[in-house]
Amino acid sequence: MKKLLSITLCLIMLLSLASCGNKDDNASSNNNSSESSIVSEASKMETPSSVSADTPGEQTASVAAIADAVKAAYAESYIPSMSYSKEEISEKFGLTEDMYDDIIAEGPMISVHVDTFIAVHAKPNKTADVETALNNYRQSLIDNLMQYPMNQIKIQASVVESMGDYVFFIMLGEIPTSIEEQGEEETLKYAQQENQIAIDTIKSVLTGSN
Repeated sequence: MKKLLSITLCLIMLLSLASCGNKDDNASSNNNSSESSIVSEASKMETPSSVSADTPGEQTASVAAIADAVKAAYAESYIPSMSYSKEEISEKFGLTEDMYDDIIAEGPMISVHVDTFIAVHAKPNKTADVETALNNYRQSLIDNLMQYPMNQIKIQASVVESMGDYVFFIMLGEIPTSIEEQGEEETLKYAQQENQIAIDTIKSVLTGSN
């Protein structure tokens, strides 16, 4: 009987120890799971968000795409048909390669026309330099209006337009004889409206609303 009682007590003790061991293992497992979950959430919080498309200096449209949209807007009234090389762009417009990372400059094949379109995507911190160069070019045309007697009003109506990192020189559109017959004031107003076609088209492309 004593032996039987001893064996029974030993079995009870062993079962109690095994039960405690399982509880400790489960608690440890639950703790590890909780810690992993916390680490995972912390990692998500520390992960940097993606850079916004509106980050300054980031290009949102190629100047080629903008130029194509402008040409389509004017259709047969778009006169510039000659593309300037980088060397010509530097000499004629004062735009050096350190100022931009994307550019298109087009002018007329025939000298009797002055229609010109320049689209520039400036490098970071170079937008003001591009704008100054194009304003200087525009002023040089105005200072020499007598060289372009047929296009004086079109030159006066020309515009340098900045939109973010983009800068444009716009001197486009046709002026009907019927408008010219109404006098210089009406002709200038009409020429400005013609340039506005390009401005509106460019804004549409850059905002993605076209």
